[in-house]
Amino acid sequence: MSSKQRQVHICLSGHTANICDKLPSNLGRLSLIDSLISAFGLYSKCLLVNVVPASAKELCVFHDEKYVAELLKERHEENTSFSKEEAKYGLLFDCPPFAGLHEYVLHVTGSSLSAANVLLRNRDTDSQHVVINWYGGRHHAHKAGASGFCYVNDIVLAILRLRTLYRKIFYLDVDLHHGDGVEAAFRFLKFVTTCSVHRHDLGFFPGTGNSSGAGAYNIPTKRGLGDKNFKDIIARVVAPIIAKHTPDIIVVQCGSDGLASDPSGEWNLSIDGLASSISGLVDKFQSVPFLVLGGGGYNHTETARFSAWLTKTLIGDVTEWGDIPEHACLDAYENDGFQFWTPGNKAGKPARCDENKDIGAIRANTLEYLWN
Repeated sequence: MSSKQRQVHICLSGHTANICDKLPSNLGRLSLIDSLISAFGLYSKCLLVNVVPASAKELCVFHDEKYVAELLKERHEENTSFSKEEAKYGLLFDCPPFAGLHEYVLHVTGSSLSAANVLLRNRDTDSQHVVINWYGGRHHAHKAGASGFCYVNDIVLAILRLRTLYRKIFYLDVDLHHGDGVEAAFRFLKFVTTCSVHRHDLGFFPGTGNSSGAGAYNIPTKRGLGDKNFKDIIARVVAPIIAKHTPDIIVVQCGSDGLASDPSGEWNLSIDGLASSISGLVDKFQSVPFLVLGGGGYNHTETARFSAWLTKTLIGDVTEWGDIPEHACLDAYENDGFQFWTPGNKAGKPARCDENKDIGAIRANTLEYLWN
């Protein structure tokens, strides 16, 4: 594929960040991400994308109308009990209704649609356009139900928006958890190919993604996946799949819950190991535009570090980082001596064994469907 000059765009909205901060599973996370990216001066090196909140009609392009109506009910206090309607749509347990939920789903969806619109407007330009949206990346929500901390599937809605001009779309999910909601939405749509690299085991959420099929590639992994094997999977399994499908655009969900420092304790990736694998794909497929989204990540300062580092890498910034600059959220990094790099994020944890011994078998099992 021919080389193109890269232009990096990034979604930025303080109001959207404040609304996303209310998500019960990730309280305050988006402000940490935004403020760290700003502290390192990265926003000034990108083209900024304004977030326009979505409408109910735009949510209904994928989601069930009655489900959308339930999501958009104004709630001004936290629920301690759940109605029958809320339970029907999965709005309980890991996806409880919360004050401001109606604004949250409109802004999360709007951020990914705003990002998609940039790629639509720049479809016929001579540059490789990469659009980053850390507000989006909710991959578990289904057509008529919330799941896994995800109330709306902004990824599906963004892909459907992109499909208005881009014929073949490739979706890659590197979150710790299987991208079940996105796969289910496009399982029978010929021109959208999904590929998910994830942790899989008995009882591990969401319990799907153990096998592949035509147009839906799954790469289930065991505990302790580290940088070397992850990079091998991306280079030897994912990249050939992308090359075979020759997509017009690539969407990547970049969950950071696979980091060694994440409280899940399942994978063992370093910040640079995860970021360089993703940026390596952007480099390899230089003639293809990319939409880069957030996702899981429950050590919030580490998720902010990863998001900032991947943004830096995609921009092509080669400056060294050490001290975290003075900014509004600096106190959150006090336990790490206000340093960007720590023993926990610069490399995987030595005591955590990588149980993924046979990448060749993973490759063979996945690529079996590529040539059929």
